[in-house]
Amino acid sequence: MVNKQINKQIRSISNRSSLLLLIFFAIDVPLKALLRYVYNYAPYGSVWQNEKLIFLLMEVGNYAIIFPVVFLVYYKCLNRKNGLHLKDTFQKSRRSKGWLLKWTVIAVGVTQLLHYIMLPLLNMIFQKNLSGGISLAAINGKDDFLGWILYGVPCILCAPFFEELLFRATIFRNNEPMGQLLASVVTGVAFGLWHTNINQTFFAALMGVFLCLIYIKTRSIMSVMFVHFANNLLSCALTFVRAQLGTILSASDKEFMIEAMFDKQTGLAITLTLIILLTIGVMIAGLTMFIVELVKTKGRLGLSKGEFPYNARKKAFVFLSAPLTILLIVVLIVLTFAP
Repeated sequence: MVNKQINKQIRSISNRSSLLLLIFFAIDVPLKALLRYVYNYAPYGSVWQNEKLIFLLMEVGNYAIIFPVVFLVYYKCLNRKNGLHLKDTFQKSRRSKGWLLKWTVIAVGVTQLLHYIMLPLLNMIFQKNLSGGISLAAINGKDDFLGWILYGVPCILCAPFFEELLFRATIFRNNEPMGQLLASVVTGVAFGLWHTNINQTFFAALMGVFLCLIYIKTRSIMSVMFVHFANNLLSCALTFVRAQLGTILSASDKEFMIEAMFDKQTGLAITLTLIILLTIGVMIAGLTMFIVELVKTKGRLGLSKGEFPYNARKKAFVFLSAPLTILLIVVLIVLTFAP
C-alpha cells in the first residue's frame, strides 16, 4: 500500500511536468502548421507570403502566447500542493561571480565539445549535414539586417529568459522532490528532446543538466539565464560570421579559402578566427576545470536525494511510466524524426 502511494506521488510529479510540454506542443504545432499553410497558399503578392512576417508571428506565438499559457496552467492549476512561485527564483545568487564565471566556462565548454564530437557521428548516421542548427529561413542574404534581428533577438534574449523560467524555474523545481540529481537528468533530457532537432538534442540535454546543477547551487534563475545567454551568444556569433563570409567557406582548397578570406573579408576573417580560438579555449578550459572539480570533490555533488525511499533506478522507472510522460516521449520522437 505504501509503495502504491509513493508510485502515485512520483507519477503525479511526472505527469505535471509532461503536461506542461504537451500543452506547449498542442499550441505550437497547430500554430506553425497554420502559418505555413497560410504562407504556402496565400495569393501571389500577398503580405502573407512574406517569410519574415511568418517567422515573426511564430516567435511571437511562442513567447507572447504559448509560454505564458503554460506558466498560467502550472501556477494557477497544478501548483496547489507544492506552493512554488516564479518570483522566488529571482533572488541574489548564493555563489560568487567568480564561481558563476567558472561554471559558465565549464557548462559552455563541455557542451560545445560534445556538440563538435557528436556532429560528425550524427551526420554519418543520418547521412545529411545537420550543422545548420536553428532555421535561418527568414534571412534573405548575408546583408539582411532585419532578418538577422529576427534570428538573433529570440535566440540570444528571449530563449534564455523564457526557457529557463519553464525548465529550471518550473519543471526542475516540480521534479526536485525526486532527488536533485535525478531531477537534473530528467529535466535536462526533456530540455534536449524539447528542441525536436537531432543536431541540438544531445548538446541541449547536457547543457540542461548543467543549468539545473547551477540553479541548485545558486538558487537564482538570473544566474542560469546568464549561462544560457553566454552559450547562445557564442553559437549565434559563429553562425552570423560564417554566414557573412558566405561561399568562401565552402571552397574545397583550404589554403585558397584562408587566403581569400583574409584578402577579401579581412575583418570578418579575423573575427571568425577569434571566435574559433575563443570556442577552442572555452572547450579546453571547461573540460579541464570540470575534471578538476570532479577530482576535488571525488564525484560528490552534495545533492539532496529527495523525498522518496527508492533508489534512483526505481524512481526513474516509475517516473517514466506515468501516462502523460509516455505520451510526451512518443510526441517528441515523432516531432524529432518526422520529415
